[in-house]
Amino acid sequence: MSNTSRYLALAAASSPILIATALYLAVFDSSNPFTLLGALSLLMIVGADRVKWVGLVMVYVPAIYSVYLLIVEASPSPFVSLAAGYIIATPIVFTISMITAKSPSGLVISYCAAYISSLMLYGAVYGGYSTPERLFLFLVRGLLSYISSSESLNLLPPIYPETALLATPTALSTISLLLLTSSKNGGPLATGHTLKAAVTAIATVAPAAATSLVWPEIAGLAAMATASAVLGFLALSLRRWRRW
Repeated sequence: MSNTSRYLALAAASSPILIATALYLAVFDSSNPFTLLGALSLLMIVGADRVKWVGLVMVYVPAIYSVYLLIVEASPSPFVSLAAGYIIATPIVFTISMITAKSPSGLVISYCAAYISSLMLYGAVYGGYSTPERLFLFLVRGLLSYISSSESLNLLPPIYPETALLATPTALSTISLLLLTSSKNGGPLATGHTLKAAVTAIATVAPAAATSLVWPEIAGLAAMATASAVLGFLALSLRRWRRW
């Protein structure tokens, strides 16, 4: 894969993450300077080596000062705002890790972490937790409830038109991810067997997807029928393969 193709594939793979991040940043209240400082310092840490040291200084100095204000002045706002800055920058940090990944496993893990965290933050911010204090407490509460196995919090993004617009970029990012992992493994993805498998998969799933859009009430039956057909096809294929 050429450098130009790789850059285009990385841009397509990052598109749904960056769109979701831009959507929640447009609503999130980041007017607190500690929030901006936290986000900027975390991004600088994953940057170049020279910038990394500046980022470390920007992390430790505000962190120590915010802890001082929390303990001595009994002012939790700077500490919480700084933590919220780290949180809102997390998807971008994972995206940078995806772009700089050296192995297919690192690429896929970073992509999944960036995608899931961006959707979780989008759902939280659009769910009303759009200030540093509310977002921090909401996520801490969700973590504690998960650890204690008590009532779980819904971190899924709400169904808004903006979320529906992520469907196409997500599909493109998945295809780009396959291309990138294939190139890192040293083999081209567009081989005859791969293309046949892709065409077969699309031909199998497309009728069920179209049925669920036109007749949502029978979407479950369409999915079950598709799954049964795929399992039957696999069983016949394995039987023929054993005969050979």
